[in-house]
Amino acid sequence: MKCRKPFTTSGLVWFTILTSFVFALGPLGRAQDNAVYATVTNTGPSAAFLDASTFTAPNTATDICAKINDALIYASTNFPMGVVIDARGILSPPASLACPAGTTPWAYQGRNPTNPSTILLPAATVVILKGWVLPSNTRIVGTEPTPAPSSVGIPTLQADAHNFDTNTAMIEMGSSSLCSSPCTGISVEHLTLDANTAAADGIHNGWAQGLSYAAHVILRNISTAGLRVDGSATDSGPYTDINFVAGGGTPACVRLETQTRGVHGITCIGNTNTVAPGPAGNLAGIYVDASNNSVEDVHIEEFYDGIEIGNGGSNSVIGNVVVSNLTVGLNNQTPVTNAVHICGSDTDVNDFGYCSNHGSVSDVAILQATDRTPGGQVTSTIRDDVSGVSITPPNRNSESTVAMYVLGEAVGSTIQPPTAYSRFSTSLSYAYTVNGVNGTGSTVVPSWAIGNGSPIGNCNTPGALFSNTAGSQTANTTVFVCTGGQWQPII
Repeated sequence: MKCRKPFTTSGLVWFTILTSFVFALGPLGRAQDNAVYATVTNTGPSAAFLDASTFTAPNTATDICAKINDALIYASTNFPMGVVIDARGILSPPASLACPAGTTPWAYQGRNPTNPSTILLPAATVVILKGWVLPSNTRIVGTEPTPAPSSVGIPTLQADAHNFDTNTAMIEMGSSSLCSSPCTGISVEHLTLDANTAAADGIHNGWAQGLSYAAHVILRNISTAGLRVDGSATDSGPYTDINFVAGGGTPACVRLETQTRGVHGITCIGNTNTVAPGPAGNLAGIYVDASNNSVEDVHIEEFYDGIEIGNGGSNSVIGNVVVSNLTVGLNNQTPVTNAVHICGSDTDVNDFGYCSNHGSVSDVAILQATDRTPGGQVTSTIRDDVSGVSITPPNRNSESTVAMYVLGEAVGSTIQPPTAYSRFSTSLSYAYTVNGVNGTGSTVVPSWAIGNGSPIGNCNTPGALFSNTAGSQTANTTVFVCTGGQWQPII
């Protein structure tokens, strides 16, 4: 004989919760489709959550801009302090979603809501003809890729190749017309922006400051700039996990023209046009043309300069720039000529390129720069026009890493040349032979080494220093300097 387990009170509680939730999703009204507990026993609509798919006016089911705009208008009256608008249910496979000409979710037939919101986009392609200009306190959030790190399942905004409003950006983070003072709280996450050969930047931030950033963004088929930060966007960022693939023309991956919280984690892939100097100077993957910026965890291919610092104008003064964990080039790809290029005076346009519009650059720290150049190519891991240094790989058939290169500030001097610079490098010069021709793998870059014994053997870098921590000052075995190819004790 089998005994049936009695129905417990805990089972009754779960049954009540589930049935209450199911019934709550039905008759709560057209906009509030998520339920929460208003009291201990009764459910009610979530005032902070709107399902955009339930809005029908004023256009068709595939017009995602109309639905989001309608939800924003509704929220501006009912939930002005902020709302989450879930547009993930607006799907129309196999066709793409689209926005009519001249419309965005924040500009639709004379309706221009600016209330705070978080927009959850569907895992679909949305064709746009006009760039989306985001007001303050607006977040655009896509979905995680499936499986990571592919782009499958990530929402895509795709510019109409023939009708997009050119000379704009696909996403503008704020504008002077939307904010009386610089905007705040604007972000873009888990999204693909496909310029589709249109002449448009991917993301432009010229007006959004604190709490404004981009993260986990794919920039595809870009022919102008993937990410451009300038104007009043001071202290925005950080900009993290960016993946850039060039389209046609001579695009830049990133242009930093104002102080930011940095670019952390980025891959930049150029094209056959970006690997050679342009008519007005080098073509770089990342331009750092403003002080107080950091660029970290970077991989760059097929650009003439990987990272170019200080080509923002003859009157610009640029300093306090940090570059770390940079890798450029890949076997069987056209090489990056200069992994990092610090711009300064240089009239020799054939010597690894030149900066046509350089300013005054100082206080630059480069940590862990790796040049993975194909065999036989002449490249420069660090090119410093300010102090006239070019550090080249010792072996053209293997990668070369400069652990540290630091350029300080200019100091007055009576020696020649008339200006001296504080500078440090871990890279020594060396001799090499390529195709039977002897040369020097680096110009003179003095470094300062430390050990617990006296240096042994010849040295190649005049002015290099060595500190012996076990030395004796009375015996002159504490500090050595490289001169005449030999280590000579000075203290």
